[in-house]
Amino acid sequence: MRFLAVRGADLHIGAMQRIWWLTAALLAACASAPRQPASAMLAGAVAGAETRLIVSGDRIVSVVTPIDPRALPAAVRAACDAEAAGGRMTFCGEERGEGGRGYRVEKQLSDPYEHQRSLLVTERGEVVERRRTLPLARAPQAVLATALTKGAFVERVEIVAGPGRDEHWAVVVKDRAGETFAVEVALDGSMRRARRRTTARVDS
Repeated sequence: MRFLAVRGADLHIGAMQRIWWLTAALLAACASAPRQPASAMLAGAVAGAETRLIVSGDRIVSVVTPIDPRALPAAVRAACDAEAAGGRMTFCGEERGEGGRGYRVEKQLSDPYEHQRSLLVTERGEVVERRRTLPLARAPQAVLATALTKGAFVERVEIVAGPGRDEHWAVVVKDRAGETFAVEVALDGSMRRARRRTTARVDS
């Protein structure tokens, strides 16, 4: 299995089952939100979809395990249809993190322009996080300038909102050496943190 890993933060995985690679010691050191063995966290991963980990220091602080869309609770499905009607579902998974447990659902939409929406929804149907991609031309220049201190090319820009308001920007950049970074930028354009994203492999 090939995977993507983000050092000190965001991990994504590639091919048959995409997952972030971590050493056995790091996986065993899981603290904070996901308080289960690594094997249990990865056991339900759907083949052909990516499992995502967020790592902070020596802790796994968030895990998103891909699931069959048919396994989504009715309340989650209804909330997603209300927030992002139509479109094509590109990912769904069960998320365990510092903010609690829920379901991550992502859709590709074309109205009013091509973009992606990502929702984190509790089992009861409460939307606790919303992410929406924007064309580069619509992103604030101060946000892009900050993100570009970590790379030469912007690949993706998202605005991230909590239940009641926008919270920060999430920008993916690549440098001239081919390294990819997931950058969080505050609403005022200041740097929050940047995480290196790499390809890795997990056998579980």
